[in-house]
Amino acid sequence: VATVADGVISIIGTGETTITVSFAGNNNYEKATATYKLNVAAGAITGITATGYTGTYDDKAHGINVTAPEGATIKYGTKKGTYDLDASPTYTDAGSYMIHYQVERTNYTTIADSAKVEITKATPSITFDKESYSATYGETFNAPTPSTSPEGLDVTATSSSNTQVATITDGVIKIVGIGETTITVSFAGNNNYEATTATYKLNVAAGSITGITATGYTGTYDGKAHGITVSAPEGATIKYGTKKGTYNLDESPTYTNAGSYMVHYQVERTNYTTIA
Repeated sequence: VATVADGVISIIGTGETTITVSFAGNNNYEKATATYKLNVAAGAITGITATGYTGTYDDKAHGINVTAPEGATIKYGTKKGTYDLDASPTYTDAGSYMIHYQVERTNYTTIADSAKVEITKATPSITFDKESYSATYGETFNAPTPSTSPEGLDVTATSSSNTQVATITDGVIKIVGIGETTITVSFAGNNNYEATTATYKLNVAAGSITGITATGYTGTYDGKAHGITVSAPEGATIKYGTKKGTYNLDESPTYTNAGSYMVHYQVERTNYTTIA
């Protein structure tokens, strides 16, 4: 607890001791002694710092940093009251983690406390190489593949602003009309990344009607009525006229007398360019 050298008391530990003081005597007085008790309590460790961590997920391991004066021992634990680690535990994934620590030093009161590691989810990015893409009705549309940061995030088409132009079912884009729509693609989020979205514009042009055949008539007068024959794919409407630009007949006009007659026709189909 204490030592005495040359009359100087040095405290070297905690506990209780009896200190004896003496008078050596002189010509007129006998030597004499007296005592008192000395109780030494544990000291308080000062100079301890504990720094936690707060940051965004970066795929790196993070712990706490504890410093203490020379001679002290620092131990760590993931549970209060259990300090069985020589170094701070570390965490990589987003979350809130409480790390407990204990500082011991001989003859000093043990200090136990904690500091927190807070890792918040990062926000990824989704980008496309263009702001707008084009498609043609009736043809296959190959949806653009976005770039993501970090790479490899699972991105899915989730909505179309104009369902008269395109619809989305289970991430598959189906073109149902002509015009413009905004396609939204989404990342649903996970343990370390927030959910996020990106958009691009899709312009769908009218398709081209194929498979149209038109057959006129050439022959010698036979007293019968003759017209033209037009065929078109299913879903198309054929109208006829005797004047270009006017198609008001459901069937081809016919002619009996000898002569040369021009019969005009128009083929229409929803979402396709009209053919005349």
